[in-house]
Amino acid sequence: YKQWFSTGQGGSYTEMIVAAGGINIAENATVSSPQLSAEFVAEANPEVIIRMLTYLDGEDLVAFQNLRNDMLTRTALSETKAVVESRVYVIKSALLVERQVIGLLYFAKWQHPNSFQDIDPTAVHREYIQRFFGTELTGVFVYP
Repeated sequence: YKQWFSTGQGGSYTEMIVAAGGINIAENATVSSPQLSAEFVAEANPEVIIRMLTYLDGEDLVAFQNLRNDMLTRTALSETKAVVESRVYVIKSALLVERQVIGLLYFAKWQHPNSFQDIDPTAVHREYIQRFFGTELTGVFVYP
């Protein structure tokens, strides 16, 4: 939820990354919420970068776009596979906490798009909200 911040061993987001078939570049960190350096991330050369957006960042589409653009334009990330292939995503914190099952679908699709072509996390999210809360899904939850 802040620059160069990640999740390490025992962190709930590490569990999501692994459950979705990914490898966390900070998996060997000695704390559950490590602060990484730009050099560490560049050297790790992640294939996918997922950044959490909190209510402090804003909740409209522009907030998501700004956060993603910030990551895409960081000098240290410019040569990473994630940036070169435009596999940088922003996800609202609600999908990592109270709607974690939906967040897990996005993680899996982003990490393995060819394996999950038939899965539409937005459609599942919409159905989840309609079925269990009796309302329509509104707002932005991921970008792009």
